Amino acid sequence: MWRRIPHLLVGLALVAGSFYFFSGTVAGWKSTRRWVKVSGSVKPQVETDEIPGNEKPKTLGVLPSLLGNQNEDEKDEETEVASASVPPLVVDRISSATALAPHRFLHRRISVKAYEGFGFEVPAHATRPRIHGEFNSFVVDGGSGELREENVEVLLLSEAEYRDFVHGRAGAASFGRPPSTGAVIDWTLDATLFQPLKYYLVFRNSSPGRQTELVDADFSLSFD
Repeated sequence: MWRRIPHLLVGLALVAGSFYFFSGTVAGWKSTRRWVKVSGSVKPQVETDEIPGNEKPKTLGVLPSLLGNQNEDEKDEETEVASASVPPLVVDRISSATALAPHRFLHRRISVKAYEGFGFEVPAHATRPRIHGEFNSFVVDGGSGELREENVEVLLLSEAEYRDFVHGRAGAASFGRPPSTGAVIDWTLDATLFQPLKYYLVFRNSSPGRQTELVDADFSLSFD
């Protein structure tokens, strides 16, 4: 009987070891994660609380700002191209034209029975043409033969206005000076674009007896 005791102890040890090994294996199976096969490779299936198909889309914070800057650059380039393609206005061409020299078209004594007209032309591209000058009017006294002052009317007429004036048709004048013995005149004319304009400076006799008048006139056309 005492000889069987060592065999019994060895058997108990084997039984206890087998039980321990079996318990560990079962615990390992419980703790081991499940595996699924994806695209030919084995990957662990991780448990998650997210609902499939409800993932939030990923946003790129840098891309919109880059696109915004690109759009602003494109707008700036389009603005520069548009401003460069706009042709200069007619006024710009006129203002950049070479300055015109003054023209002294009347400087002498004239005799006026009924009227006397002196034509002059304002060239094209004149930005601010001006006519300025002075005059003095006289008549010869029949008794003494001396000069005495007498009134004369001064008019500035366009080509159409002068045509009506010559044919006796009443009409308005571009500029006018009431009858006087003398005055200083400074009139600003309309700017010209592509075509020149013609004017007439007219002296009309205003003496009571229509006696021939002598007018000392000095007039120039200038451009500011």
